[in-house]
Amino acid sequence: MLEFFTAISVGCAKCNIPKSKRALLEKLQKLGVLESTQTKDMIKLKDEFLIGIVDTTLSKSHSFLTPLHPQYKQDCILKSIPRNVFRGDIILAKKERIKQGKIKGIMRYKSIARFLCVLEAKESFDICVLLQHKGTIYAFSLQNGQRFTPKASQKSLRTLPPHCVIKIDLRSLEIHKVLGVLDDPNIDKQIVLEQHAIDQDFTPQSLLLAQSYGTRVLKSHYPHRRDYTHLAFCVIDPKGAKDHDDAIYYDIASQTLYVAIADVSEYVSKNSALDTQARARGFSVYFPDSVVPMLPFALSSELCSLQKNRLRLALVWEISLKNGQMQHHALYEGIIKAKECIDYESLDSALTQKKLPQSLKWLYAYVSEVKKLRANRLKIGYDLHSPDSHIHLDSMGKVTHIDLEHTSLAHHIIEESMLLANIATAQMLHAHTPNGLYRIHQPSKESKTFQLLNALQDLGAPIIKSSFKNQLNEIQHWAQQKSERFAQIIDTLIIRSFSKACYSATPSEHFGLGFALYTHFTSPIRRYGDLCVHRILKCLLHDAKGLEYLIANMESIAQELNLKQKSISYLERDFSNLKSVRYVLDLLAQNPNKPIVCEAILLDDSIENDGFAKCLALDLIPNAYILLQSCGEFEKFAIFHVRITGADLIAREIYGTITKAKSTTKKRENV
Repeated sequence: MLEFFTAISVGCAKCNIPKSKRALLEKLQKLGVLESTQTKDMIKLKDEFLIGIVDTTLSKSHSFLTPLHPQYKQDCILKSIPRNVFRGDIILAKKERIKQGKIKGIMRYKSIARFLCVLEAKESFDICVLLQHKGTIYAFSLQNGQRFTPKASQKSLRTLPPHCVIKIDLRSLEIHKVLGVLDDPNIDKQIVLEQHAIDQDFTPQSLLLAQSYGTRVLKSHYPHRRDYTHLAFCVIDPKGAKDHDDAIYYDIASQTLYVAIADVSEYVSKNSALDTQARARGFSVYFPDSVVPMLPFALSSELCSLQKNRLRLALVWEISLKNGQMQHHALYEGIIKAKECIDYESLDSALTQKKLPQSLKWLYAYVSEVKKLRANRLKIGYDLHSPDSHIHLDSMGKVTHIDLEHTSLAHHIIEESMLLANIATAQMLHAHTPNGLYRIHQPSKESKTFQLLNALQDLGAPIIKSSFKNQLNEIQHWAQQKSERFAQIIDTLIIRSFSKACYSATPSEHFGLGFALYTHFTSPIRRYGDLCVHRILKCLLHDAKGLEYLIANMESIAQELNLKQKSISYLERDFSNLKSVRYVLDLLAQNPNKPIVCEAILLDDSIENDGFAKCLALDLIPNAYILLQSCGEFEKFAIFHVRITGADLIAREIYGTITKAKSTTKKRENV
């Protein structure tokens, strides 16, 4: 369905609209929102209208529209939305412009969308917990605390266990599924997967197809492929990973980097049973102790995975380097056999102690090249660090501790290698086909830049008269002088002011990385977009036969991936919130007489909206939000110690009070 609405938004030939969509086409024509283009038989949505997907905040206090037209890279504020319209519904809206205020004396406007009608209502569910209130059992949403009366008798509801978690249909209020009980920490994964409609099971057809390829690769079956099995390829991945997409090798004599990426497209052809499942998922979803893969494990963890000492099919970029610059590059279909598989921590340790095995001695020379590559790249691109929190679980699903993930030299080795392969791929796409699948990032809006620099100046950051990049470099240097953690906070604020990177069928710059062209190529086991790019590349290697078939619906695929990526980011946030709240509740229960204190930074000093100021934990439960009934005399971005006073698992909220200041950023008197 997204394909049809995207095509109408951009413009398409009537003859290409399938019969199954003719009723929708007639509805849009009757509404008078379509127009004919100069090209005969072409129709498109009039410029003053938008077709998009509804999104809402957790509290449902604000609604947004994600337009399906590829030119819109940001959501629009959605107004006049009825109560019976839910997140995920596809709607028709009218564009409007409202005043945003003056910046540097010039009036600025922002675009909003005003609801007109629903074009397709999606199945809408919520995950709720059953609780008794004044003698009656209700369902309370685990997203926003909203109360529902399920379409079931009180007698039947009382047969369910206490704190039972259910999946409820928001339109009919019928119970769709019973998931378990909220007291079980292992239910958290199921809650977020159901909330975001991630299917854990593969169809029988896709499983049979995956298993039909067997478990071995035989050289004799692929005489046309280059044999790279004599090269000492190394796989570098997180500890415990099984879906190895990439391997690298650097030849010192020729100064050539070999980047081998699993050739998933050899097994997953377009519109096959496996492709349908992969496209529906879009991405693999990772949890601290498990993964919900985009492809069945027979492929993702076995036949496609670049395992040590196993023959595997790969697409291999040969990239010639000199003084940290890519000279020339060529792509080949190959067969490799990885000689080593090592995790980041072990590699960092081996590099520091100079104890690399013989098969990895080439890494010493490549490290020098990586440092040059990185230095050259950062002359244009941005070097921002906002570490993710890493949740550690025991066998019962309980949190043992939470820390921050930091990048290291081992990460830089893989990062710079993958960036080179992605750039080479983007250049190849752009040279041979009008439509591909690119990863683009637009520069920040002037209003966002203005707000960011003002906020940083309030913190005491120096604002020099220079380019935006030079300004940020100076601010980062200032922050680094204070402390590494403070510098990360500043980087986080900068990142939040940037627009989001997204997928696009048409090429454009990647502002954050500083690249004129960029795409994703290096993770086809876990990202559907990379798989699509692989198919196009292999088609180009074979005289471009079938290219039109492969690129025909790239606009729709790009939009689908953007939507799925946003949904998965919400899923990761929700899971992290659940685990952080459970961890706090466990700490409070284990130490009832001992204060639980952490360091935090104030993000919002206003208590007008929901009665709380909001701060972000910097340790103990890093990156978790804590709500404060008062922030006292402290202003936004002040850093202080917070005593955690409680938590609410249903609301997913943590509460605290300020105990001790760590900075002097207090509220200024009005002048």
